[in-house]
Amino acid sequence: MNYYNYFNYYKNQQKKRKSFGKKTLRLAALVMAVCLFFPFQALFPAVSSLKGQVKEKESGTPLADVKIILSIVNKAGAQYTLESDKKGNFFKTGLVNGVYRISIIKEGYVPAQTTVRLQVGKQQEIAITLEKMKTPEAKGAFRLVKTA
Repeated sequence: MNYYNYFNYYKNQQKKRKSFGKKTLRLAALVMAVCLFFPFQALFPAVSSLKGQVKEKESGTPLADVKIILSIVNKAGAQYTLESDKKGNFFKTGLVNGVYRISIIKEGYVPAQTTVRLQVGKQQEIAITLEKMKTPEAKGAFRLVKTA
């Protein structure tokens, strides 16, 4: 390979590198423009998470196996059922933002209900206390009555 051929080869390689740089720059500009005009919140729904603990009102001890029902207000069918662990903790992620009605049920305890507003990308923490039923029929939330 003589000097002239080497020089032409070197020039062609430089042109290829410059054109690659321009293509990359154009692609980066296009990606930035798309991000500015179409926010990612429109592409991916904003989600939140809910974390909490259920305790007994009188003693403050954590309650295991408590049924927690999350239902989003003003949207039919959006409902999630959770159960607390041995330490009374529960956790749910991937929840769409909005207001949720939380129903807490455990046999032998007075059912409780509360609402919570979940915000974009934030983890909401709640503490729930359940009171023991004072009636002899504390095994269930409802008493069946026999009629004649």
